[in-house]
Amino acid sequence: MKTTIELRENGSQPTTPLKTLSDPKKDDTLSTSETYEQYISLMCQFEPQCVSAYLKAKTSRYDIQRTLRICQKYELTDAQAFLFEEEGNLDAAFDLLINGKFFNH
Repeated sequence: MKTTIELRENGSQPTTPLKTLSDPKKDDTLSTSETYEQYISLMCQFEPQCVSAYLKAKTSRYDIQRTLRICQKYELTDAQAFLFEEEGNLDAAFDLLINGKFFNH
């Protein structure tokens, strides 16, 4: 999944398409927030040290609330704090970083 998403983000296309799309924007499942959230979930499990930086680089690719729940599940403090900041909940971000607590808002 990582390679596929990286190829998609870098604009690379396979030389032999696996599927011809009638409407590329409509049928492009790689561009959905759900796909990015699934990728983030896998990253939380297998590359947790990369999640925070990835979230900062791809802010428009995922739903903040759903991604926050994923990061809470895997207890990734830095990623949670960033997501709280993105949604404007600076108190929760600060408290999480200072006290190691998180809120379920």
